[in-house]
Amino acid sequence: MKKPTALRPRRDENRPAGIAKNILALGFVGDGLVALVWPKRQLSLWMVGPKPYQRLTRAVRDRPMLVRMTAAAELAAALWWTRRIYQRHGA
Repeated sequence: MKKPTALRPRRDENRPAGIAKNILALGFVGDGLVALVWPKRQLSLWMVGPKPYQRLTRAVRDRPMLVRMTAAAELAAALWWTRRIYQRHGA
């Protein structure tokens, strides 16, 4: 029986590009997980970061549930992306 097309590795994308995408996706997984568990601590890291992040941090500082909802969406998207990467490279 043949494997479904979605599970076969694509030959037009090289392995180093897949590895780089995987590292980036796993970074998003970690960031989403940390923000989901410790939203205020995660926000405190950005108080000294770039100005756009500082403004965003001040705007949501007292709304940990909003941060958690955003983190859950980030985590779900990152896991979906990671699964696609694995499917494309036959992992």
